Amino acid sequence: MKLNVCDFRKMDKELIDFKDEVTTILNFGKYASQVLYNANSTPTWDGREGEQVLAYVLANGTYATYTYYWLGSGWRYSLFIGETA
Repeated sequence: MKLNVCDFRKMDKELIDFKDEVTTILNFGKYASQVLYNANSTPTWDGREGEQVLAYVLANGTYATYTYYWLGSGWRYSLFIGETA
């Protein structure tokens, strides 16, 4: 979602600053992350630069958390392995 362009040049500086803050929050202040339920392979789609996908795997008292990042035109990941108590 993008806001329409408006002419604020004749408005008070405080109103212009408020508009800039609201625009930043609405247009760029969102965070979304997809979650995979099967981490046996990387995500099947081409991501956007900086996109992040989480994947969790539970098996035999251990778990793994994959965090995939779309960087440099490909999926990269970090892995954390732990044990359940």
